[in-house]
Amino acid sequence: MRGGEHRCNSSEQGERESKPFFAAAAGGAAVGGAMDINDVDTSTAEGVKLVLASMGFTDDAAVATVVNKHGPDLQACARDLVSLTSEWATLLDDLAEMGFDDRQLNTKLMLQNDGNLKRTVKALVEGA
Repeated sequence: MRGGEHRCNSSEQGERESKPFFAAAAGGAAVGGAMDINDVDTSTAEGVKLVLASMGFTDDAAVATVVNKHGPDLQACARDLVSLTSEWATLLDDLAEMGFDDRQLNTKLMLQNDGNLKRTVKALVEGA
């Protein structure tokens, strides 16, 4: 199975427990109010966004950045978003201490540059 072509379904992992989520949390409305996360087509950007939202990634700008970067590769998108909230959080604080106060822009550039502080600062200085 190639990255980005994963489709969740309950037969994939035997009797995996269904994990419903509410589309309102993902910025939309599901027919009937809730849908089974295992039925979301993660081979599309919209499907990946829905699954990421169900995982708790609610920063729309950061989610859009990783989906633009990786396409519908759920694993790569989730990996970058986890890195952003763990490994790269201190780097974002460092950027603020350097005088780069636009955290949303810093986040976008950090994601685009795979957490590379030097490339992120270069992009900020060049007026990204």
